[in-house]
Amino acid sequence: MRILLLIIFIVLLPMEHGLSIEVPFGETAPDFTLKNIKGEDVSLKDFKSKVIVLIYWKDDHDYSYKALVDYGDFFKMYKKRGVRFIGIAGETGDLEKVSKIVKDLKIKFPVLLDSNRKVLGSYGIRVYPTTLLIDQRGKLIHALPGHPVLYNSILDGYLRYILGDINEEELKAAISPQKTKVDESEVMAERDYHLALKFGEIGLIDRAINTAKTAIKYKPDMIKARNLLGFLFLQSKEADKAVNEFQIALNIDPDSFDAMAGIGMARLSQGDIDYAIKILAEAAKLNKKSSMVYYELGKAYELKGDKDIALSMYKKSLRIAGEPLFFYQLKSQCRQDR
Repeated sequence: MRILLLIIFIVLLPMEHGLSIEVPFGETAPDFTLKNIKGEDVSLKDFKSKVIVLIYWKDDHDYSYKALVDYGDFFKMYKKRGVRFIGIAGETGDLEKVSKIVKDLKIKFPVLLDSNRKVLGSYGIRVYPTTLLIDQRGKLIHALPGHPVLYNSILDGYLRYILGDINEEELKAAISPQKTKVDESEVMAERDYHLALKFGEIGLIDRAINTAKTAIKYKPDMIKARNLLGFLFLQSKEADKAVNEFQIALNIDPDSFDAMAGIGMARLSQGDIDYAIKILAEAAKLNKKSSMVYYELGKAYELKGDKDIALSMYKKSLRIAGEPLFFYQLKSQCRQDR
């Protein structure tokens, strides 16, 4: 049991900072001046007296992508409190690649190019990605290498500590993997599920599919991940794969509304109108407040030529507000389909 706990502790926490960065904690963070993607000079000293969070990442690195998504969430949460967020693209610093990532991930914080590895060398960064926290005095407080399971908890804990929201003891409690007894595979599955959902929301469907698959590898019986993957396959026009995921979800939970509705939508896209109507009607019985199921039923009856019933379904859809279906949380994609 002790060995198992030790393994979980090592997996959940990132490596010690000495293995990932050379600047000691408490020392002044080395200044730098780099070009942003617009070709403008940006220096660390421009943010004097501010709490700064730097993320050093690589443009062709999967963990960097995942960390950038979480990092963007922290930017939204803490920007109103004066915290400054800066992304630094290392290695090649290819402007075209970096600009595409900024656009794809809808990044709003400054992104700089370390084409000549100035920051890589002065900070002694060894791991992609690495997230650095600098306090109001310009001192390096913490370095978070990689994208560990507890990335969000650790980053949030240190930000609250630097901002004075919590004390040192509360920080230790916030970042400890032992604060709750967790199933490691469940934690990792949850993280990748939410990342897949975020990738889907911003239209990165292929990346969302791969991340949802990873969540399922960690926890094969995770129904919401199966359903999400099914709807993502629908987005990529892979109805057969979608049906497979929804069917697995139904095998786990025969009353899964999302899985039932998803199968109906997939069958409709395959032209199996009668079966689609049957399964969508069953889904509607499970959730009579789903506007999208009635919308899909309207489409099915319209394709079948039953215009009166189709109109009735469309009217029901319009009368209902709210939509619990996971698929329709992917708002940007939904707008493209309508």
